[in-house]
Amino acid sequence: MAIERKIDGATLPESFQELVEDAAEQGQPVVIERSGEVLGVVISPQDFALLMARKRALADLGNTVGTLRGKFADLPEDEAIAEAERAVLETRAEMRSTRTTQRDSK
Repeated sequence: MAIERKIDGATLPESFQELVEDAAEQGQPVVIERSGEVLGVVISPQDFALLMARKRALADLGNTVGTLRGKFADLPEDEAIAEAERAVLETRAEMRSTRTTQRDSK
């Protein structure tokens, strides 16, 4: 994942500084357009952190799917589906057990 480009906000024109501050304070994205085409978006630091976290999670998920595809490449589709369904049921049972244990310990 590419590292974002950073600039010093003090070097921005005053009107743009106000837009950046508004986006940060109000959490409202500011869309920058030219001739109806979106050139960029200014978002709050919280929205940026959330976006980056989701982007990392999606990349991790893609890597996991790729790994699983490689491991199960020779497995017939019906067996793969049955195995996935078993795994889902086991995970749900574990989650229910964890919730029950947490509820009982309160």
